[in-house]
Amino acid sequence: PPGPERLEPLHGTGTPLLSITDSVATIQLAGLRQTSLADAQAGYQVDLTNIRNPYANEGLARTSATFTLFYNNGSIWHETQVLLPEFVYNPMLPSAALFELLNPSAGIVGNMRVTFSTSGEIPALGRIEVTLPAGFVLLEGSVVALEQRNLGSDRAVYVSAISTTLRRVTLLVTGRLGTPPGAIPALDRASLVLTAIRTPAAGLTGTFQIKTLSTGGDVVDFGDAIPGTIVVPGTLTDMTVGASDSGARLAADYSFSFRTTGVLPGDGKVILELPFGYFLQTISLLSYNGLGSGSAPSITGADRTIVVHLNGTNSSSDAIAQTTVTLSLRGIVNPGTGSASAAYLIKTAHSNGASIVDQGYLDAISITTALFPLRAVAISEARAGQPNTITVTFETAGFIPDDMRMVVAVPDGLGLSLPYTSAVNSSTCCELGICSACGITLVRITAQEVMVKLPGAGARNLEPGTNITFTIDNIRNLFAGAKNGFDLTLLLSDEISAAMQAKDVDGPVIIPGTCLSASADFAEYPNLEGSYNDPIAGHCGSYRFQVQLHGVLPAGAVFRVTFPSNVLLNDAWCDSIDNVRQQPVTRLTFTREPITLEDFVSEATGN
Repeated sequence: PPGPERLEPLHGTGTPLLSITDSVATIQLAGLRQTSLADAQAGYQVDLTNIRNPYANEGLARTSATFTLFYNNGSIWHETQVLLPEFVYNPMLPSAALFELLNPSAGIVGNMRVTFSTSGEIPALGRIEVTLPAGFVLLEGSVVALEQRNLGSDRAVYVSAISTTLRRVTLLVTGRLGTPPGAIPALDRASLVLTAIRTPAAGLTGTFQIKTLSTGGDVVDFGDAIPGTIVVPGTLTDMTVGASDSGARLAADYSFSFRTTGVLPGDGKVILELPFGYFLQTISLLSYNGLGSGSAPSITGADRTIVVHLNGTNSSSDAIAQTTVTLSLRGIVNPGTGSASAAYLIKTAHSNGASIVDQGYLDAISITTALFPLRAVAISEARAGQPNTITVTFETAGFIPDDMRMVVAVPDGLGLSLPYTSAVNSSTCCELGICSACGITLVRITAQEVMVKLPGAGARNLEPGTNITFTIDNIRNLFAGAKNGFDLTLLLSDEISAAMQAKDVDGPVIIPGTCLSASADFAEYPNLEGSYNDPIAGHCGSYRFQVQLHGVLPAGAVFRVTFPSNVLLNDAWCDSIDNVRQQPVTRLTFTREPITLEDFVSEATGN
């Protein structure tokens, strides 16, 4: 039971005396032979300083310290085990280390700089372990540690072991040449460069790990989530392309060649992305080179993307780098002309197709308009002023969509939409020997150009060699003479990309028309309607010409009257019959009004 001493301030121990032997600290109470009274019911606290903890036990059983209280004669009075806290490693913050690729291109063998700071001391012959994230490859026997900085003037590390499967480099702490091994105190921004490391595919890598360990493998410092680094795609070089045919919408054999920068895994892929307007038609691989010694690659295609699959057994078999690759492909259909300039995108990748090693853009070939195997334009009427129709016939080549447009440029001398709007009045399509009405319709008329279209939705292509004929009406022959030919342009549905074209086709020759009737009367007194009759020799007067046209008189037309050479115009003596206009000039005094719906008012001029 508690005694009365609890109430008395008699718990002092005097001046203790401390002595250290190996790992035993001995504290003698009431040092210097001072009297001391210890209360059995009271606690006791002692603070021991300057003690270095052992290394982290990484989850092993916690250890204990033995606390023993002796009588002054040296016999044990009391002894107990005091459970010590678990010894843990010094955690390295993500900011305490930095991993940098000196060349961040994917798939290359290069060097990596590692910069780190520590909190604990690395003993002599301790270790530093660096573990790389998935995707990196260590070249066994080639990894060394160069450019070592801030490790101490007489300390160094060297690569003692690597694990290719764990992607781990073990560095042993030692002394510099001529210096015995010694401990490395806490480091501040120490750095070294590890060589012969193959980078992974492009993108952000996983996290890195770095450890410092004692000679026995106890962890001192540990960073298990050091941020990854960015790997960029390498650049394909020496890129070329060739095609067996540059005609629009024609199937062609293509040959691509390029030189890799990084390592293409043996089970990787070569991906070709074609610009807008291209499409695939039963793609196949004709030949290849530079894809390793494995089994023959396979090929697939969808939309505008071609994938060549290497058939190596794993990511490291038949790997290639700095190699010229050639691919010859069949089944690529060219786009139309007139599209925006574009480029082919070529990529090398891992088996998932998303992890890019190298890539490069290659300017697309120049596409030319294809020629019509057959094209003709016929007119139904060759006389000037007469109504006319034109019939266009052509044969397709290559892959022409079923919603294609055709633009017909009509030469000067033929007028559109006279007297009514021009339209398609018939059309026939002959595909695979079967002919039927194909429903070609008018899209628009612009100046001298007529655009028509097939009624399809673009879901399929016409069979090559399809023959198409259509007729456009309400066209008028304006004036006689040889005309330029018709221009024919076959467009895709965007109305910009041209697939086929023909210039100056079948220029028509328009012949002069004939008047339905023409008469001439003479009058000495033109103001008197009844005075017009047959001309009298030697008399002055006026001639009245009456002409009934056979066709349309175009705006701005000119009448020309050619008299016999013995009929004198501009005779001054003739003015004696007209006192109002005393000028020796022959004048136009009367013009008729239009008398039919097909006639138009003319601005007739001249003498």
